[in-house]
Amino acid sequence: MQSWQEKLSDLRSGGLTLDLPTLIALARTHTLSLEEMAAIRKAWVVRELQLQQPQLKKNRAEALYEEERKKLGL
Repeated sequence: MQSWQEKLSDLRSGGLTLDLPTLIALARTHTLSLEEMAAIRKAWVVRELQLQQPQLKKNRAEALYEEERKKLGL
């Protein structure tokens, strides 16, 4: 399965203009891989942590996420 980034890279190299309507149409047909879903989940949690604790640096929030994920066996 081709990742979203790979798909966009291929389209750009083929000369396709990736305007908003094109991106929306492509997004509707893209199936997320397990890796993409995990990355989105992690980014969402990290952003939420940083919103709750503005002083928290991104790398620390990511480390906390990984520690808790391991504790939960995920």
